[in-house]
Amino acid sequence: MANSGIGQDSYVRYQLESTYGTPVTSSMTLLPVKPGSGFVPRVLRIENDNLIASRLAQAPNQGRIMVDGSYDMDLHPSLVGGILNWFLGAATTAGPTDSTYTHYWTIPTSGERIDKFATIQQAAGGDTADQYTSVTLTSLVFTSDNEGNWMMTMNGVGQTYSDGVARISSFSYPSTAPFGFFHTVFNEATIGNVTTLRNCTITIDLGYDPERFFLGDQKILQPVFNTIPSVTVEAEIDADKQWLSIARAHTSQDLTITLTHTANAGGSTPFSLVFEFPGCRLEPETSIPLDNDRLFSTLSWSSSYGGNTTNGTSVQGEIRLVDATATYT
Repeated sequence: MANSGIGQDSYVRYQLESTYGTPVTSSMTLLPVKPGSGFVPRVLRIENDNLIASRLAQAPNQGRIMVDGSYDMDLHPSLVGGILNWFLGAATTAGPTDSTYTHYWTIPTSGERIDKFATIQQAAGGDTADQYTSVTLTSLVFTSDNEGNWMMTMNGVGQTYSDGVARISSFSYPSTAPFGFFHTVFNEATIGNVTTLRNCTITIDLGYDPERFFLGDQKILQPVFNTIPSVTVEAEIDADKQWLSIARAHTSQDLTITLTHTANAGGSTPFSLVFEFPGCRLEPETSIPLDNDRLFSTLSWSSSYGGNTTNGTSVQGEIRLVDATATYT
């Protein structure tokens, strides 16, 4: 046996599959994920605890095969489209215009699943890789503070795993910088652009059942929606009484968070990513805390009520991306 060595030799890559339970590795995409994140495969124990005139623990049986975890990654404009395709399914696409394409996705309002899943290979240090089959993304979280890059957290669950997969020897990552905090415009339809945001978090959870196990198989059955999706937006902002009034009146608000990169996707058209959430309601517990220094409020909106977006009718939200990729299917 050999130790894993230095963690900077680690890598993660993925590829969408066509058949649940059948891995594919012919054209995988490398993801520059953050240290400390990752998937963990394990076989749970079935403990045997019986009265057999012995004070020694009895050997366990193998139980459920669990593959789950999350990856944290900077929000790269050339990679986010593939992740959204994995998470929300095929995009509707227009273009080309100036060598760029505009794609949009809406939060699902029908069906039992998105039906997109991927093979992941994850290598820790210089070791051989683990391979995770049929990983379904259950939620995405987009976050930004007021000094770094926008981040994306991908949470998911896989069907099974194998280990000892040979390492790859060539690596390729995006040359364009991730979306930064300064690329952001936060707009509320009535108030206009909000300029004093200190941070922002967008959470989209599709409501999958992550423990869909049944008699006859140690592996999870393909996940289905267990409940309706939930969409929340949180932000810390300069305290302002108008937000309290809006929360107390349960006023419907339309939020649009636009990220416009300084790098062009093609020609003179920059990369852009737009989150459009209609019909949001602030939580009624919204308050301005009593403090000695400058006052801030933490605002939390639910977009589960839905409304009309640029391309959707009665949906919880829409995501639009401008990049140089012709299609996401």
